[in-house]
Amino acid sequence: MLRAQDFRLISAQVVLFLSDPKAFSQPQFLATMLGHFAGRYDGPVQALPFQDDVAAEIPRVILQSQDGQWKLQASLNRIDSFWFSNDLSTQNIDIITDCVEVLRKYMETFPHIQITRLGFVVRHLNETENPAGELIDHFCNPKVKATLFNLLGQIPRSLLRLLQRCYCRWHERLSA
Repeated sequence: MLRAQDFRLISAQVVLFLSDPKAFSQPQFLATMLGHFAGRYDGPVQALPFQDDVAAEIPRVILQSQDGQWKLQASLNRIDSFWFSNDLSTQNIDIITDCVEVLRKYMETFPHIQITRLGFVVRHLNETENPAGELIDHFCNPKVKATLFNLLGQIPRSLLRLLQRCYCRWHERLSA
């Protein structure tokens, strides 16, 4: 049976949604974030000047770490702070705090900017030997489990092999 502690955090995203797209300043954002978090965002910097008619959702600034674990992107109407796991064997609870810290610094530096919404997305992963069996055990009642396994047992092996060959040929055609 799966438990919450069986899952590993693989990514986190914290988002500030801004009410006024005209309040965002690319130079001020870059100066503030690189001034305080240059050690974290030590990878390539992308700062793209766009005309006013370009969609507000398109990021104007993207900062990232060399190892790809950290990413910060800013558009006219939102600021996203990301963390991506590079090593599934480690578990760090402070990651969420670290993601929020960047956005907190932005809000402290620019108190006049109004935040309309907050977003928070985490992704977890559990690697297992038998994923189908885990899902069936977790979500199916005993009657459905028995029916599923009985149906699979009644399909002749020759038909299963034929279906497998057809799938392989179909997949080869798509790949070609």
